[in-house]
Amino acid sequence: SLDEARPYGTLLYNVKVDYWRNRFSDRGKEPYRTLPGDIVVFSDAKPETVSDLQRVGRTWALAAVTNITEDENEDDSTTTYFKVKASKDIEVKEGMWKSMFVVFLINITTNKRI
Repeated sequence: SLDEARPYGTLLYNVKVDYWRNRFSDRGKEPYRTLPGDIVVFSDAKPETVSDLQRVGRTWALAAVTNITEDENEDDSTTTYFKVKASKDIEVKEGMWKSMFVVFLINITTNKRI
């Protein structure tokens, strides 16, 4: 689920992921773990390439993970509650995002320190 966080109008959103489908990548043996500084794409369809996001009628937004909310019932590698700062307003209407895909792009924390 995606809910606008307070104060409203700040492009901050609370995200709850029911479950991660593809937590593993070809490059690493470690499962994906959500961290502050992650840049992700929210999309209403599973994007395979950039052109999938550019198709007419597709809804998507870039966002940066700003905060992780710990859930005492889950292990550290499957964080499903987090807060993001979006690049644009994400319309949060009932039924608009029936199924949402979150695609990890990069973590910028290291880049910010250099």
